[in-house]
Amino acid sequence: MSIMKIILFLICIPILASGQNKILDVPPNEGSHWTDVYLPGSLKDLQLRDLQRTIDLMHLRIIDDRRAIEIWTNDFQTFYGCVTNFVMHSSPSVLYHSEIPLDTASAQIAYTIFKKDSLLQVISRTKQNNPDWGLVDDGTPIVIEYATPTIYMRGSYWAPGVFKKIKDAVIIDQVVENIYHELDLDKKWEEFANTLPIGWYTIDGYISMEVISPPTH
Repeated sequence: MSIMKIILFLICIPILASGQNKILDVPPNEGSHWTDVYLPGSLKDLQLRDLQRTIDLMHLRIIDDRRAIEIWTNDFQTFYGCVTNFVMHSSPSVLYHSEIPLDTASAQIAYTIFKKDSLLQVISRTKQNNPDWGLVDDGTPIVIEYATPTIYMRGSYWAPGVFKKIKDAVIIDQVVENIYHELDLDKKWEEFANTLPIGWYTIDGYISMEVISPPTH
C-alpha cells in the first residue's frame, strides 16, 4: 500500500467510526435535529443517543409523549433494546425518567414487527405532507428514527391513530400499537408512575396527570 493510500485510509477511519456523512432523509421543515422540535426544555436531559452519528448496524427509535423505545443490533442475530419512560413535574419543573432494558427476545420481536409491516418504506415516502393529515386536538404524536452506518431516516407524525382513512397513518398506528402491546408498555408506564412523588405532571405539554399517593417503592 502506497504512503498516500495509507494517509487517506487513516483520515477516513475517524469519519466512518463517528457515523458522520450519513445520507439524511428527514422532514424538510424540521432541520437536521428533531430534538429541537420534539424535546423542549428539560426533556433534552434524557440525553438520547444522536442516531445521526451512530455506527450500529441498525438502530430504531420510536418516541411518543411519554416514552422512547430503542432497538438496535450489530449483526441481526443478537438484538438489544430499552424503554425510557419520562414525565415532567409541573412545579417545580423537574424531569423524571427511568430506563428499562429489554431482553434480547423482546427486542428482536419488536424489530420483526417493524420489518414485517414495511414501516421503513412508509417513513421513506411519508413526511405527513398529506393535506388530509392535519392537526387535531386529541391523539399522540409519534417520531420514528431509523439509522445504519450510512443512512439516517426520520418521520414525525401527529396522532396517526386518528386518521383512519389515510393508509400510511393506519400502518404507522398499527405497527406502533403492536410493538407497544408486545413490550407491555402500559404496564411499564404504570410501574414508573408508581415511583413518582405526589404532584401534577405534564404530558405532551399539558398538565394532565396528578399523583395523589406517595411512591410505592
